[in-house]
Amino acid sequence: MADIKKTIDELQGTFEEAVNKAAKIVENSTKEWSGTVNKERRKMELRSQIGQHQRNVTKAYTRLGEAYFKYVEKGESMNGVGDVLDILRSNTKVIELLNEQLKALDEN
Repeated sequence: MADIKKTIDELQGTFEEAVNKAAKIVENSTKEWSGTVNKERRKMELRSQIGQHQRNVTKAYTRLGEAYFKYVEKGESMNGVGDVLDILRSNTKVIELLNEQLKALDEN
């Protein structure tokens, strides 16, 4: 009887070890998966922001081109061009910084 109890206790200990190891594997896998998901979410956010700033640059170039066309064709003054150039500079710089962040995420 003592042998059966000892065998049952050993089996129970082995079973508990296996369950604990499995739980640790699941926990570690979940942490890794969660980290990957968060990284990919951040990359998507950065790409979205880059796209928005690229659209702002395109709009600014359009405004600049329209102002230049009106200046050449109709002799109208190019008022507000300084503001458009500021928009181009700032958005271009933001795109550069966001791309650096995206590159850093890709390297990790």
